[in-house]
Amino acid sequence: ETILESRLGRPVRVVLISHAAMLPEDLYHYSNRIKALHPDIVVYPVVSVDLDLERMNPPYLPGPSYRSDAHFAFLKNRVPAQRFYPAAFALEHRDRLTAEELSSGFLRGLMSGLRYANQWWDVLAFNRAAESGQPLKSYVYYQGQPLAGGLYRSGRTSGCIAFPREYASDGLDFEIPPELYGPDFRIELEWISPDSQLAAFDSNPLFSMWQPHWKGKVDAATIEDTGLRAGLEYRDPCNSHSRILDSQTLQFSGPGWKHVNTKSDNRHTWLRIRLSHVMYDGQRQVADPSNRLYGEGIRMPGQFGLKSAPENQVQHRRWFLEDQRLLHLNDGDYIKDYSRRISPDDWRKHPALVAFNELRISRSYLPWKKFEPIYEMRRMEDLRAIFQDRLLLIYNPENPVELPLYSDSQYLDDFLSYLSRTQSRGFVDFHNDVPMQYFADPHHLSYFGMLAMAPKYARAIEDHLRKTVLVN
Repeated sequence: ETILESRLGRPVRVVLISHAAMLPEDLYHYSNRIKALHPDIVVYPVVSVDLDLERMNPPYLPGPSYRSDAHFAFLKNRVPAQRFYPAAFALEHRDRLTAEELSSGFLRGLMSGLRYANQWWDVLAFNRAAESGQPLKSYVYYQGQPLAGGLYRSGRTSGCIAFPREYASDGLDFEIPPELYGPDFRIELEWISPDSQLAAFDSNPLFSMWQPHWKGKVDAATIEDTGLRAGLEYRDPCNSHSRILDSQTLQFSGPGWKHVNTKSDNRHTWLRIRLSHVMYDGQRQVADPSNRLYGEGIRMPGQFGLKSAPENQVQHRRWFLEDQRLLHLNDGDYIKDYSRRISPDDWRKHPALVAFNELRISRSYLPWKKFEPIYEMRRMEDLRAIFQDRLLLIYNPENPVELPLYSDSQYLDDFLSYLSRTQSRGFVDFHNDVPMQYFADPHHLSYFGMLAMAPKYARAIEDHLRKTVLVN
């Protein structure tokens, strides 16, 4: 919104209608709700994963064994079809559904269908309430205050963190993960008078972007500034020249959640936590300057540092240590790191990564397969008929590490030609526009990848609006 308002010179409202693994089939069934908003433009970013359906196994994957009937059997059981638009799905496919499936779909639509509101239902159902008086232990990703030294998305800290003592005025809660604990594990808790660099950590205007509702606090020029990244990067607070006022060495009898008293007579002090060990490259290691910043340490409560639970929450990206670590790898180191993360030695210990491997298998078929528009691709033609010039289809960037599997294939050439032909009234191809360091996995952008793409999206939207004479 911020960049578009700057470019277009008028107020802009962006409404997000999205969920994980959103297929063209889903957008088709949301079309009535979207049309009711009378949008100037409908932007639909896709990658091959949204068409290749990597969450399925053969014969559902495109390739020699692909079958359209198996694909439809999968669609009938997808969560969005069951929960978000059951009656619409049943009506649309009434000629292919049994009487029992039809009645089930209509009943779900009447009795338990999702009722849309102005704010799209947040499928990332986080912030589950903790037991009374206990730290918030169950959450999808960390949503508390940013800490000097950085955090991972899971709430794990680096090997050294620092923050204003008021964040833990009632004591400090944290978890020692089992794999990090050992008889020699210690925490050095220090009360410090922060140096000027550390004291300015949370007063940087860029840190307003950490909050979900930051519009108006950061201008478009700042977001588009390529030097922005430096202002968002975490640094090791153990390297600061802060004065230590008091310290305490903590030892523990085992892993798990702990509570530590942090009272101090000085209300303006900071707390600094030094860990004796971190998890680094999958191993427990003694913390030192070489592994302290990107080593994984203790886990903080999900709403740490907040005076009250957040209200009016929205899906909101924040920058974590994962994003920064990937950004600083050269191509060779990134590829090694990527292979270790995405192709683990034991798949049984990493079930969430199986889908990425299935996607890789699917893509490896493509150079030997003749291109044919499968169901989801044809669905996009229906979307074009519904939204006409207002639809802008964006083929999103994909990780350059994965592209060699099929980038030189006739299949990809024919696929892009198909999209250009059927979506000629609004199609932009960004599939090879972003370096690998901006990706967390085969197709999900890191935070810094998202920042890099925001001006590109805005430019494509502006061009499309002007081309369709929706903006004077």
